[in-house]
Amino acid sequence: MPAKISEETVQLIQELYAQDLSTAEIAKIADVSKTTVYTHTKLKERGFASGTEYKLYLAQMNGFFSISESETYLVQERGFSTRTEYESNLVKTMGFASYADYKEHLAHEKGFASITEYHTYLAQERQQRPENKSLSNLINNRLKELNKTQLWLAGELGVTPQAVCKYAKGTSLPKANILSSIFYTLKVPYKTIDDLIELKESKVK
Repeated sequence: MPAKISEETVQLIQELYAQDLSTAEIAKIADVSKTTVYTHTKLKERGFASGTEYKLYLAQMNGFFSISESETYLVQERGFSTRTEYESNLVKTMGFASYADYKEHLAHEKGFASITEYHTYLAQERQQRPENKSLSNLINNRLKELNKTQLWLAGELGVTPQAVCKYAKGTSLPKANILSSIFYTLKVPYKTIDDLIELKESKVK
């Protein structure tokens, strides 16, 4: 899911877009990324809810089942065996010794002292999203009710304990197939994060 921004920020982006400002100018004024601006303006005009949805549309238009399959094909077409190999080569042409150095550079550009500090900030941002909070509460509450541990859940899902810890803290969301397994294992009737959020909101009302 895309990162959530406030309705006020979305409205500001759209008002600035209506004034024919460039994507870069809007991003600077609204204090968001250019990708966020593009998502809430040009992509929305074309009927897409997010950049991921648009990428999937393009992948399927080109005969691929998924974004990953499309990206793998493009990487191999450029003569690289993996995406990691391609990214490493790309950043070296930009003057960086490694992809890690490139990410460190991006973190500094955003005003962070290190990539670790930037990742901590992103994790805290993710924890505030409704979908992350809802899943975190569900996992922790159901494990307590079932008298089970995160280690047990990791074993049932076939993922690492570290992954389950992130889901429980709200710093990460699982892929659709893992999410479905979480709901099944914890014996809850949901199918998607949206189901979980909608039920929570209906209880508040």
